[in-house]
Amino acid sequence: MVEIHISEINSFSTCRLLWDWQFRQQLEPKEISPAFLIGLAIHAGLQAYYDKSGDPVKAVFYYMDSRLGSDKCLVDPWKSHLELAAGMMKHYMLWAPTGYNSKWPGDAGFEFIDTEREFGYPHNFIGYTGPTLSESVHGAGRIDGVVRRKSDGSLWIFETKTSSQPAALKKFLPKDRQAGMYMLGMQEYLGQPISGVL
Repeated sequence: MVEIHISEINSFSTCRLLWDWQFRQQLEPKEISPAFLIGLAIHAGLQAYYDKSGDPVKAVFYYMDSRLGSDKCLVDPWKSHLELAAGMMKHYMLWAPTGYNSKWPGDAGFEFIDTEREFGYPHNFIGYTGPTLSESVHGAGRIDGVVRRKSDGSLWIFETKTSSQPAALKKFLPKDRQAGMYMLGMQEYLGQPISGVL
């Protein structure tokens, strides 16, 4: 079965040469971007935080160590990036218990149902009416989490983005394909409506 991820669709839409390198030739960059690695490490920490599988800050350290090796993690500039990621995770752990609930005063909050869930969905889930595609083509993705709103039982997708420029991120996110595709895909996968993305 062929799986098409939203990252592949975005890559194809942005730059077909980059798409060819990444997805057809499966080339990887020689150097990993610090911002990308920090984002991945934060995801590892969030998974540990929400599924209570271990210390979230240690999960950040372990993830970066597994990607870089201890020799790189202990010297700058990577040591500074590791400290930044650990600091971000510590701040999140202080903020999260009340941070989301403060956006919906009087709400009972959310409970996590699942974290870092990979899912697949049929290729025609968006109502495609053109020529029939192969039955072996499916959309696929990985969401950060699924949460249930305690006050009404509604399901929401929980997505985390890290950015050094939050204002730019706010401008970009409403146009991002990922949220809509993930909502439709998870509705198909779970067989239940998704109310939105947090």
